Amino acid sequence: MVVLDGSIIIYTYFIRNKLGRLINKLEGDIFLGNESRGARNEETIMLNAWFSFHKKQGITLFVISMITVLVPMTFSLRKRLISSDYHDWKLAWGSITFINVTYSPNFELVWLYQNLVIFYIFINMVPTILIMIGVLALLTVQLKMLHAYLQRLVGLSTKEVKNYENKLMSFHQPSEVWSRLHFHMENAILYHLNITNIAKEVEAVFHGPFLIMFMTTLILICLEVYRASLVSITDARLLLIFVETITAFFPVLMVCYYGEELAFNSSQVSNVAFGMDFVGVDKRFQKNLILIIRRSQNVIRMKAGGLVEISMDTMVWILRTSFSAYMMLRTLNSPDQV
Repeated sequence: MVVLDGSIIIYTYFIRNKLGRLINKLEGDIFLGNESRGARNEETIMLNAWFSFHKKQGITLFVISMITVLVPMTFSLRKRLISSDYHDWKLAWGSITFINVTYSPNFELVWLYQNLVIFYIFINMVPTILIMIGVLALLTVQLKMLHAYLQRLVGLSTKEVKNYENKLMSFHQPSEVWSRLHFHMENAILYHLNITNIAKEVEAVFHGPFLIMFMTTLILICLEVYRASLVSITDARLLLIFVETITAFFPVLMVCYYGEELAFNSSQVSNVAFGMDFVGVDKRFQKNLILIIRRSQNVIRMKAGGLVEISMDTMVWILRTSFSAYMMLRTLNSPDQV
């Protein structure tokens, strides 16, 4: 597990330049509250809400991860302090066979080395996971901002034209109204294209870490399921195994959730565009509307390594498979099993 977790850190280190450029693009003016879309304050509120919620998620992940790291450390340290019998000594993260840890200071040195490695991985993994989750959540917020922009687009255009009367004028609206409709529709299409392009860059940058994260989680859950099948239901160690499993599963849960949210809000662009009040509006505008509806048919779906779709279906499959494996192993390891 250390090797797999460390591989995410190493992979992220090698793509740090691409990641830096990606973050710089996400900080571009088009992805911030924009006055040209007619609701800068509302968009700023949405972005602030995203930042606040993401901060709370980060604190939650940090606290859960810290508990998972500290509990085994404390348990093994307590065992060492209260007993001088090496049979009672337990390393926090598994035994090591190529070093004799049955006497001091070997046990203490190996204990210290193990915990330093785990702590180093912890302080590097948590920010990496938060960046991946935060980027997916930010793309979702951008699509919601696009939805709101499309919904107010016609009203915003007519409002910007002075002395406009809501009347049909043959096949075209007054030239000043059409100019504002054209401006805002072009702006919306450009905004949608930027979101789509940045989503492709996100997948290109993170497809490796996503795949490693899924592999790590699957392997860890398999190991934890096997350990849980050997422990009695009333054993306190089962609670620790459960906490470790939840900690390992939480990042994948968040990634799959926001991957699903991203795909859903991407598919909703066409519905929002079709729901606009375009009846009686300039036919040139309606033709442009068809373009954005057609473009939004290509739903944004992230894939880990180009293989595993990042969605709630994948998460449910992991849960179902893990539970089935646990019940099968518990049945096989049951004392009543002949």
